[in-house]
Amino acid sequence: MACDSCTTSEADRFNPSFDTAFTVFLFGLTVPAGLLLAAWALPWQKRHAARRALLAVLAPVSVLALYLLFAGLVDWP
Repeated sequence: MACDSCTTSEADRFNPSFDTAFTVFLFGLTVPAGLLLAAWALPWQKRHAARRALLAVLAPVSVLALYLLFAGLVDWP
């Protein structure tokens, strides 16, 4: 459906690359989840506040990087 207007050769390139990129994206989502879990799991003491904040900020940044990786892996028609 994402490539309904594609020619056969474009669809033959698009579909496998999209499947691969989507798989990488799904497995890559463990990185931001791990960052958020690590930020939450650090002891709630003042000396760990900077680390918790850094991990919490890196989570959405890693999602953006993951999206850019996804867009780069797909052979767009």
